[in-house]
Amino acid sequence: ACGAPDMPTDSAGDQNLTATNLSMSKLLAMSLACDQTRVFSVQFSGSVGGTSYPELKISGNHHSLTHDEGGDQPQVQSITSFIMARFAALLEALQGASEGEGNLLDRSVILASSDCSEGQPHSLNNYPILVAGGGGGALVHPGVHIKGTSGNASDVLLTLLQAMDLQVSTFGQKGGQTSRVVSALRA
Repeated sequence: ACGAPDMPTDSAGDQNLTATNLSMSKLLAMSLACDQTRVFSVQFSGSVGGTSYPELKISGNHHSLTHDEGGDQPQVQSITSFIMARFAALLEALQGASEGEGNLLDRSVILASSDCSEGQPHSLNNYPILVAGGGGGALVHPGVHIKGTSGNASDVLLTLLQAMDLQVSTFGQKGGQTSRVVSALRA
């Protein structure tokens, strides 16, 4: 049955990112299950939005810490792990929603990424890309680990477009244009 999930609670004026994300994940799963949408975008935090994480008891915001925290950046790593746990909650909400003989995650194509590969230098080389979902049988699921060799994220995007039955042979422009697919992602 279609219906809205519970509203998140607000603790002492601080935004509870876990509760908000869980509610948004359930709402998104319900929107897909009720055929209200087939496409969605989630931005957990802005790249320079200054998001803070009171739930982790970390002072300072994520973006500043990526520049200023020394060493192996344990606070940045904690924040990254926290965000990935919220991403896992989204995937679990999709997996928990039945769709035909499977679930929404089986039928979805989900791309998750960061805007850089390393915090301090804000490097764009080999930044992480996660692909989740089975794409209705078009993608290897539950997944594989691939280290890109071309350095072009457009390869992944072209692969996902083709997995969704879009008849395209190239994607991107200028130095990011590609006609290569990541065959290891395709089922």
